Amino acid sequence: FKVNSEKEQTNESYYGLQLIKNSEQKYHFRFLNDSQILDLFSDDGKVFIGQLVNYTTQLKKGRDGYEKYHKDIYEKYLLDSVKSSKIGRLFLEKNLINIPTDSLIKNWAIFLDCGGIDFEIKISTKHQNLSYSCLLSQEDSLPYVKVLKSLYYQTDSVLGLEKKHNEFIGKLKSGKSYSYGCCEVMYKLTKRESRKWHKAKPQREYLKSISDTLLNYLETELNKLLPNANELDCYNEYHLSFSKKGKFKKMKVDMSFFEKLADKDYQKCKPVLKKILRKIKIDFIDLKYKFKVKMDIGNDEVNVYRIE
Repeated sequence: FKVNSEKEQTNESYYGLQLIKNSEQKYHFRFLNDSQILDLFSDDGKVFIGQLVNYTTQLKKGRDGYEKYHKDIYEKYLLDSVKSSKIGRLFLEKNLINIPTDSLIKNWAIFLDCGGIDFEIKISTKHQNLSYSCLLSQEDSLPYVKVLKSLYYQTDSVLGLEKKHNEFIGKLKSGKSYSYGCCEVMYKLTKRESRKWHKAKPQREYLKSISDTLLNYLETELNKLLPNANELDCYNEYHLSFSKKGKFKKMKVDMSFFEKLADKDYQKCKPVLKKILRKIKIDFIDLKYKFKVKMDIGNDEVNVYRIE
């Protein structure tokens, strides 16, 4: 493991990877997803050297309660030469350098929080950067999608990228939060937390079995009690806790203590919402366990989502 806290360094200088546009190799391919960088290079297009970087960012909760950047952690090592050569030749066979980037492919769909895959390619003096947002969510009927998906799956299968990333995650310290990509955040459980999580499996499965009934009921009741919810100018997202008897217990928002004090709309809405939530009684289901939901206020309606 190597740890570095200088966030502003580029991938090249930070991970010790050569700038591809200045690469001395005739063939140099770089494959990047949200948590890995794969480098393949060769002088003859037959025998490739491969190296892999697994990386993540460790987060630390600040005084305001938000998770913030703390330090970068990465692992870099050489890959098997035979397997690297197989994938390097595959990049050549697929003629990747002549495939257009996603913005040039008609009807390419963009979705929220679906990640992306980038390629950087150099063959002789020709250099190309290619980006493919949401590749695995695209329709196979679109031009080049089958080729790109095939390249992705074969690269993962031959080099074991997912397995190597999981091994990397397994070495990270427990009890810490980590992020990678644009939106992915992972908390690594301690042994004690892991035992507690497994012990709570029956509870999760039971709540999951009644989830639809529970959420539909809460949405119906809240929309009756808050017919003009958006006119209240309330903070739009709340985490609600209910007891195993089906009574409202707590309401939390993703704001710091000082933000809540300064937000006049929140201060105005808080007692109104709590008064309404206390009117809700869930006595038509044998709940057995306490539960939490997320309440979203906006667009003339209230929506409720399951948390656990």
